[in-house]
Amino acid sequence: MSNGLPNKEDNPDLIALYQVSADDIAFFKNQQVSTANYGVLLYGALYFTYRELGKSGLLVAIDVVLAIAIAIVFTIALSQLQSAIAVRRRRLKSIRNKLGKTFNESWEEGKKKGKDGDGIVVIVYAVMWIGALIDILLFCCSS
Repeated sequence: MSNGLPNKEDNPDLIALYQVSADDIAFFKNQQVSTANYGVLLYGALYFTYRELGKSGLLVAIDVVLAIAIAIVFTIALSQLQSAIAVRRRRLKSIRNKLGKTFNESWEEGKKKGKDGDGIVVIVYAVMWIGALIDILLFCCSS
């Protein structure tokens, strides 16, 4: 290790694991957004089907149940992705503890300026549940 920074000769396994973990986090964050997009598309398809098939009481009940089921299933999927992100973050923290002082000081300096990006997951959860609520209101209130 030179100047507290890792180099490929000193820590090839740590560097590889660090890169893989960081790439995994980016991938899982992207999957969270994609999951929300698919959920919104399902809500749109559900409402379109409702509009095309008619507005009977039974269809409204089925659509309400489906909207809630979509929200639940997608919330579970988002939670699993968030858990996978948490595992990778713990792994990165462990790796950083094995790296040099200069690296860790640089890491902490960069961290002071921003957050870890978990705010987006709250927005994604909100999109899922607000989408369900909007669909339910459309089913129940449209004439």
